Amino acid sequence: SSGINAEYGYQTASNLEHQIKRLVRDEREKHDLSTHWNANLGHLLLPALSAYELERATGVTVNNDDFQQAIRHAVPSGFTFKGYPAQFNHLNVRHIFRECMRSEVCSDLMTCHGDQIEMAVKVRIYTYPEDVVACWVMFACQYRCIL
Repeated sequence: SSGINAEYGYQTASNLEHQIKRLVRDEREKHDLSTHWNANLGHLLLPALSAYELERATGVTVNNDDFQQAIRHAVPSGFTFKGYPAQFNHLNVRHIFRECMRSEVCSDLMTCHGDQIEMAVKVRIYTYPEDVVACWVMFACQYRCIL
């Protein structure tokens, strides 16, 4: 069979991430907002996506304290962190982005503006028998709170 293997999943995740970043940048440009990416913040999203998939697949609630601690440590004092995770059973980037934008939380995150705002996107794809996929996407941003 032509099953999806782990390497293909990784390549697809990297490719999807690149395409989603382009869509985020385009969406922000429509609102006259610039986009600055924070690769480190994106990297920190991976454990959360792993925990979400483990919980989805097994029904067992996973302690996400390590992720929360890592975010608290990485986000500078006086900055706010926002994140939005979503799970899909397909790899269609336009449908993924459109679905996420239907969420007010994600839409607000996508058009967030503030001082020193930095964006992050991470994609993780889990492959299962019968060519079943669970695609997790997490959008995040951090910005300085201006009082």
